[in-house]
Amino acid sequence: MFFFINALIILFLFLHQGNPLAQIYKWSQFFFLILFLFYLIKNKIVLFLVSALFYFFYLVTASYSIRTYDNLDYSFLERNIKDAPVIIYQYLPHFAAAIFLSFLAAIFVCRLKPLFKNRALIALPIVIISIPLATRDYKLENEFIYFLKSVYQNSKSIDYYQKNIYEKLINDSVIKKPLIIEEAKKIKREELPSYLDNIVILQIESLNSFLVNEKNTPNFLEIAKQGVFFPAIYGNSVQTIMAQENILCSLPSSFDSNLTPSKKDKDILCLPGALNAAGYKNFFLKSYSLDFTRTGEFMKNIKFDEAHADDIMKEGDPRYPWGYREDIFYERAFEYLRKNIKDKNNFVYLEIGPTNHWPFLPPEGMENTVPFKNSRNHQEMLSNTVFLQDAYLKIAWSKLNELFPEKNYTAIIVGDHSWPIGVHKGNI
Repeated sequence: MFFFINALIILFLFLHQGNPLAQIYKWSQFFFLILFLFYLIKNKIVLFLVSALFYFFYLVTASYSIRTYDNLDYSFLERNIKDAPVIIYQYLPHFAAAIFLSFLAAIFVCRLKPLFKNRALIALPIVIISIPLATRDYKLENEFIYFLKSVYQNSKSIDYYQKNIYEKLINDSVIKKPLIIEEAKKIKREELPSYLDNIVILQIESLNSFLVNEKNTPNFLEIAKQGVFFPAIYGNSVQTIMAQENILCSLPSSFDSNLTPSKKDKDILCLPGALNAAGYKNFFLKSYSLDFTRTGEFMKNIKFDEAHADDIMKEGDPRYPWGYREDIFYERAFEYLRKNIKDKNNFVYLEIGPTNHWPFLPPEGMENTVPFKNSRNHQEMLSNTVFLQDAYLKIAWSKLNELFPEKNYTAIIVGDHSWPIGVHKGNI
């Protein structure tokens, strides 16, 4: 029964990751780790509990690897532990199944112990486990063993960045804030050029510069001909709220958390605060809930006068898992702005995200409108949703020019962040 359970695990991994010999080899590392426990732990109850715990983490780390194409790292888990309850709830049946299998396997581990009395066997797990560690071939390293090893390999570079660079940049921003605000108050709005009457940021989702081309983003490139086109920018986040700290506050991202939980967002210098001091009215409109990652609170703290999402939408408006469909959102957003903006000196920030978002699948009914109708890989999947997002961008651009027919505006169209597409091997 013990080997039957493990055969099911190997089969599960093989079906998702391929290469049966590699999966058997990786499982053998774990098996010999369990064998090592036989000689280390004498008490059967303790052996049962530790074996169950090891099996549970083995299943969790293997499942994580299948889902993300990467191994779970302890420092990553530690820095994101606050999100654990949400993830566990989302995958509750899977966790329950993992717990059941773990206890079942642990029962048979205890029954197997008498069969392994030869202490010479203890050398075998050391050899088998050390091979992938010595060759640094992480593809042959059991996911659970990788996780255990990462506990003792805390990233000193990340710790250095957090304490000596990131915190310094935060403090510099806090110190400079009153000086910049005072300078902004001195600006004579009547002397500003007309293209600064209104400032608009159109933030689109997960735009990887490698996918910006005539096939995927024809509208984006056509609009770019009317202004200045930056073919690549640096955005070191794959989380929108972090990216908005980059865009609006000129701060690189933390590895730990966005600024709102610490309340530091109230003290730093951000664009809405400076524009507010210069006499602009600031609008933030989002196609997804303001409660998510405390976006509404963040925007209020950095001095947006208004922040809107669901409240400007209507019952029956089409909605996807990550927000209202872009064309409908743009219609509602510009309808609201038309009624509420000043004659000039407006700052408008529009955030959209439902179509070109993980898991990068075309919405139902749009499968035949995309460039890659039978997408074969992650890059083609993302190309499809980028294409759909770009189609909606044309609508936003049209409505922006209807809102400001005199062209008295400066518009910035920017992705909140990129999304990896495998340019670096295995990183998607």
